[in-house]
Amino acid sequence: MNWEECNRKKIVKKILPDKNLINSLIEASNNKIESAKRLKLDKITASSIISLSYDALRELLEATAIKKGFKLYNHECYCSFLKEILKNEKLSLDFDRVRKIRNSINYYGKSVNPNDAKDIISLIENLIIVLKSYYLKKYSTGLFIGRFQPIHNGHLKYIKFMLTECEKLIILIGSSKKQGTTKNPYDFKKRKDLLLKSMEELNINSEKIKINSIRDFPDDNESWFSRIMKKVEDIDIYYAGENEVTYSIFNKKGIKTHKIDRRIDDISATEIRKLKNEDKDFSKMVTEYVKKNI
Repeated sequence: MNWEECNRKKIVKKILPDKNLINSLIEASNNKIESAKRLKLDKITASSIISLSYDALRELLEATAIKKGFKLYNHECYCSFLKEILKNEKLSLDFDRVRKIRNSINYYGKSVNPNDAKDIISLIENLIIVLKSYYLKKYSTGLFIGRFQPIHNGHLKYIKFMLTECEKLIILIGSSKKQGTTKNPYDFKKRKDLLLKSMEELNINSEKIKINSIRDFPDDNESWFSRIMKKVEDIDIYYAGENEVTYSIFNKKGIKTHKIDRRIDDISATEIRKLKNEDKDFSKMVTEYVKKNI
């Protein structure tokens, strides 16, 4: 059944996205995934684990459809949704396969041996990973602020993590007007270049990232915050460093915050600058591009 037919038969309805319902479906799906994991796979439990895993997948699909503004009343139409709306034919074919297997178990009493069940469950788990990774991020837009003097592998590790949670990420390079000092040796243009080239080197998708600048406002946190909000769209989460003041500012404004350790994996830009000034090796802390260009 194609998408046009699903609409013609009125088993697809246009709706407004409902964030609470989406989160509720994701939570229900997670509970089923956990329940399935607690069952030991054998001849008796194989069918139950497949059914539980399928239901978890189907709830994530429902959440994805609602996020896109659709309510679907037929499992077959999810295949069309995946293929024609999300433009993911492989996902559509794989879902159709597990849908038919699940139907043969639920409606026709087909038994599944543990070896076959293991492959089917693995396929469902992969589909769940794809949906969560590409279509059901926890947040629409995240914000990360840093001086990046210079960008290092710890920063990049966290940027990768942020992209697993956010559909879009805004990175503001702080102290953007400062350069040529021990603490702030590189200008904004240089830092942005190091950041972009490092992401490219590590295959981090920069299409989902917007980079801008933010200058310092000494002893004027309100002006600093106001300038930030003029530069960014609505944000759902702020990834905060160890600065309790900035953490508190965003909290008081009602913006969700996630604390990160400035010394990620025992790497800090301060240490890198120190090693560089002492002509010591810091290559394991940065990308090859940064190593050659600072």
